[in-house]
Amino acid sequence: MRIASTLELSAREAEQLMPATLVPVPGAAARDDALLLELLVDAGADILVAERMPPAHLVRAWREARGATVVILVAETFGAAECMASHGDGAIVVFFSRGTTPVEKALAAAEGIHAREVTGRQALDLLRTASGKKAQRVLVVGSGIVGLMTAMHLADSGLRVEIVEKTADPRARPDWSSLGCTHGGENARMFSLTECDNYHDREAAPGAQLHGHIRTPIDQGGWQVGHRARYAPREEAWMREFADVPIFLANKYNEDIFALNHESFKYWNQLIEARPALFDKVEFKQGLLRIASTGAYHHKQLKRQKWVGSYQRELDQAAVMAGYPALADGCRNGEIVGGIEVAGFSVNVHSFVSNLVAYLDANGVAFHWGADAQRIATEGGTVTGVAVNGELMQSDHYFLSPGVYGADLLSGTLSDNKVHGVLGAWMSFPNLEPRLQRSLKISRPGHLANSGNIIPAKNREGEHVLIFGSGFGYVGRDLSNIDEAQMEALFASMEDYIEHLFPAAYRQAMDTGQLRASRRYCVRPWTASSLGVFEMKKARNGMLVVASGHNTGGFSQATGVARATLDALQGRQHPMHTLYHPKRFEDFWSARAPAPSAALS
Repeated sequence: MRIASTLELSAREAEQLMPATLVPVPGAAARDDALLLELLVDAGADILVAERMPPAHLVRAWREARGATVVILVAETFGAAECMASHGDGAIVVFFSRGTTPVEKALAAAEGIHAREVTGRQALDLLRTASGKKAQRVLVVGSGIVGLMTAMHLADSGLRVEIVEKTADPRARPDWSSLGCTHGGENARMFSLTECDNYHDREAAPGAQLHGHIRTPIDQGGWQVGHRARYAPREEAWMREFADVPIFLANKYNEDIFALNHESFKYWNQLIEARPALFDKVEFKQGLLRIASTGAYHHKQLKRQKWVGSYQRELDQAAVMAGYPALADGCRNGEIVGGIEVAGFSVNVHSFVSNLVAYLDANGVAFHWGADAQRIATEGGTVTGVAVNGELMQSDHYFLSPGVYGADLLSGTLSDNKVHGVLGAWMSFPNLEPRLQRSLKISRPGHLANSGNIIPAKNREGEHVLIFGSGFGYVGRDLSNIDEAQMEALFASMEDYIEHLFPAAYRQAMDTGQLRASRRYCVRPWTASSLGVFEMKKARNGMLVVASGHNTGGFSQATGVARATLDALQGRQHPMHTLYHPKRFEDFWSARAPAPSAALS
């Protein structure tokens, strides 16, 4: 987007609005409507920040010239600090108090209205025409946790469900590297209210490139795990979009993600109470402990956990040692300055999904393992089926959650090329006496493995272990593009942390070879905006839904995705339909406009 401003923005405001191009409005144009209109049209401006509301005829002419909705932010010197917004005449208008509310807050309010009234309107209109009230069947593509949880909700609603999955039945224990994100990797997942949060920079560091970690190798503190020369144009485009997200939108998206986490937590708790058998023998652990290696980060997390509504209790270092004797060495070694007990839980996810698959089997859901969904078949824009192993499978409804391992299936949808891979690394080591009984979220600024989860589990032999998951490695769409040197740097940082936090377990795991032998990774589906994807498309007898790209939070938000999907198929609105619309970011922000002409420069 290009932003024209009659106001003189502060250096901070200009920095926060990067990478958008700001178009300053000369004083003469600010006072002359005709000259202002000429500037707005010639500069390709999408947003105007002004001291006054321009006249209606100017707004109409500007909107018609742009061929799209325009945004007007009007600075008032009086009235409430909170933004007030309306939508009409092809314009989004936001009034804000110049003295108390930054321009970024007004832009965030405008973006929320734009997502609801413009980007999301087509999806909401579809609910009234394609909800398939008489539909009885649904084809689910993908047996990851999102697909399985959605299949359960749809089957419980009375639909006949079939699931196609291109890998083998994970209960047969095939090689982990042949499986997707849920069934591959390691046997641990966690729910927290801050899971799948936005991983863009949310503060501008002086002299640093905004979101520069996406193009920085892991061994230099960034995310790039692939060989740079192997990134194709689609990876370059994805990284550019990632780098384009302004800080005010990263913060706005974070709030939206956390709101959906709260809803998903409610549904998880309902499921725990209603179907305890699903959580039997899965090392289900209630509650989480957040630990940090620096006082500054501990206090930052304390403020954040209270803000998100997750906080339960703060512990100083002595209280951590008393309440969690397994962490005494970590406290003495300076890796833990304090702790925060927060809401959440963890499970051995492979064991959990085995219970879930057994439940679905027993309730009439048909599974097709080794069935590769290759493309979506359409006629005149309407979905007519999904090609699976070369043959067309037809249903009333379709639900696709292919993750990054099946992203090619989304060709021709709005979600095409939205979902790329960001890997996370895993390793396990003994959970020695006194055992750790609660899962950890760790923070250690300045290290390559600077955050992650440590989850109590049992391995296949029934031994108590701790599973450590950490790291962010941008892979893209070519899942074989992994630089082993970058992976080694990440694993070495993880081992360093284990050595200082659990020195006795580290020595045993190194002596037995467990630590190196347990090295694994999984590639998580990620979007450049860090928002998930929820797309709805008309099918011949119902609707097709795409749900993916939840970065670190597919497990956490699986129950929310299931509810949003059921609502869609039954013709009801759900916030996720708008908040996770695949074009939400690009529609509001990333469209490129022509540069101003010399006459107005």
